[in-house]
Amino acid sequence: MACFDNLIGLKGSCGESALPSDGLYLNTLGISREFIENIINEDYADVDSFVLDKISLAQDQIKSDIYSKFTAKFNVTSILESVRLGQFNETPTIVPAIAGSSKGIQMRIWNDTTFAKCYVSTIQTYWNYTGNVDVKVYDLTQGKLLDTIVVASVANQIVQTTINKVYKSSSQDLNIVFIYDASSFQSYASSFLNSGCVSCNRGGAYMQNKYVYSTGVTFLNADPKTQTYLDGNSDTGGISVVYSLQCDHEAWICSNANFFVSAMLYKTAYLITQYADLMSNSFSSANIDRDRLRSKMEYYEFEYNNRLEAGVKNLKIPSYDVCFSCNRLRMNKTILPS
Repeated sequence: MACFDNLIGLKGSCGESALPSDGLYLNTLGISREFIENIINEDYADVDSFVLDKISLAQDQIKSDIYSKFTAKFNVTSILESVRLGQFNETPTIVPAIAGSSKGIQMRIWNDTTFAKCYVSTIQTYWNYTGNVDVKVYDLTQGKLLDTIVVASVANQIVQTTINKVYKSSSQDLNIVFIYDASSFQSYASSFLNSGCVSCNRGGAYMQNKYVYSTGVTFLNADPKTQTYLDGNSDTGGISVVYSLQCDHEAWICSNANFFVSAMLYKTAYLITQYADLMSNSFSSANIDRDRLRSKMEYYEFEYNNRLEAGVKNLKIPSYDVCFSCNRLRMNKTILPS
């Protein structure tokens, strides 16, 4: 869970990845480099790799424990299941190549009111070209290349390519495009059948449902791939995308990661001492006091549970979100006959 990265660490670490940005050190709980040097074996390259491994395990445990606390509150079904974006015309119509340009389809997930992630299962392409074509997936918010999908195109045939990728954002619009270099071959017309056009405050895109807006796009190949340089139109460049919207409870947990920093510190300390206890048979009595070690383990586990519970109590379930079940107050009113 990347949102918990760099929150705790160990003093004296060489790598930045083992140093905390929040200033919480394992040393405050009696875990030192010297102690770790005495317990690790050849399974770990060095102290830093050992510490990072235990921090990662602590993150996974916190995630699992938070999930278990809120299982009854999490809606796990998909928000939208297997929706197609972009339709091929019943009458095949050739669309010319565009020199020096890329074209394709945009997906804009209105994600500022829900914790959702987008799962893209497949894309279909319909081009007048035979050969491999790179379909590139860009995050328009960052101008960042997310994926390159190789499509084995066959001229004048609809080709389906499996993707099985999840794209997500942090409680804001997810704005991505699937585009390819359209300089050298023609595509078949594809558009948004039975879709209503929304007002310009959502970019003049086509409204697929209350969460997803889309449009056909073109970019000059030399331009950055951001919303500013996007030229929208009704044609999707011979691309059709099948996607589902799914609840992203991990994003909600991440948005509240600050409540669990101290819990992660104690869980990491517990895992380190647990490892030391398991390895203690190979230590001499001069190196380790098993009774003291187990006493520390019990203390770390006790404090972890206390701090986990404190963090959970601070969490507030979103009141109006399809991904959560919220117990709302209800009042029954009885009217007596006069």
